[in-house]
Amino acid sequence: MVDGTILVMISSYCDPMLFHTMNDCMKNASHPEKIRFAVVDQSEYTQQYDIDALSYSSQVTYLFMPKSQARGVCFARSICQGLLRDEDYILQVDSHTIFDEGWDDILVCQLHELEETSDKVIISSYPHAFKYKDGVFHKDVVRKDDMLVFRVADESVLDDDLTLKFIPTYIQNTTPVVSHHIAGGLIFTRRRFIMDIPYDPYLYFAGEEQTLFLRAYTHGYDVVNVPKIPIYHLYKTDECSYDTHHWNAMHDMERGVSWTELNETSLERFNMLVYGDESLGAHYGLGDDRTLSDYYGISGIDYYGHTIDYGKFNTELMRHDYI
Repeated sequence: MVDGTILVMISSYCDPMLFHTMNDCMKNASHPEKIRFAVVDQSEYTQQYDIDALSYSSQVTYLFMPKSQARGVCFARSICQGLLRDEDYILQVDSHTIFDEGWDDILVCQLHELEETSDKVIISSYPHAFKYKDGVFHKDVVRKDDMLVFRVADESVLDDDLTLKFIPTYIQNTTPVVSHHIAGGLIFTRRRFIMDIPYDPYLYFAGEEQTLFLRAYTHGYDVVNVPKIPIYHLYKTDECSYDTHHWNAMHDMERGVSWTELNETSLERFNMLVYGDESLGAHYGLGDDRTLSDYYGISGIDYYGHTIDYGKFNTELMRHDYI
């Protein structure tokens, strides 16, 4: 049972599904009156949504930004976080998302159960997939009862560029699993997370999830994968190839700052985080509750030594049931 309000944070970039995501979220909520939206819509003026036409417009804070002013997903998500008012929970999703019926009750109940063991818990996972074909949404329900956990791709390397490739892996498991990674497209937790781990607006895209996890982990948060996630994501495939990426070459020509410049700043920011640059301050730096050496001990990823123990990461994650 939802015992408070939920702020649903959505940053969108030229996404034709934004409006549908919001409507589906409300339609499938057990308690739509407790849902609030923080939306940053970066798109064409001609694509700007008429929020006043929504039956729940009073529950929406909508900020429009022309795509020529967009600075990447982390910049937009930092603005979303700044729209928090008195909501009790936060849910961060992408703008191409659909929901199971009763998703709000499901996530709140799961979080409450996890909080019996830890008072700093984040539910996060790559959501199950859905496809959109011939005007119909098709959820991937074949493996709905399986869990999606994170695995490091074997081709990932660590050098001056610390970004790694994480991929979702199905496991047949009915109990929550402590994770070594976080998914920006599905984060559900208490409001305090925004106070403790505000999004770094100087990050671009690559490294978003790694840096967010490292900051959360070192601040004492447990990121947990749970079974039967009630949220689905439209992953881009050959069947779904519309190009709404911020780094689209034509879009990039409209901006005063290229995506490559933003990305270079972001990669530098990642290095500053790992190597303890004090200029990041308490807001954007690592916490004091755990260390990156502790992280290596549970994950096999050594950011200092630029090495990855693939066997440790991809085997140990299967053994860390949430107790």
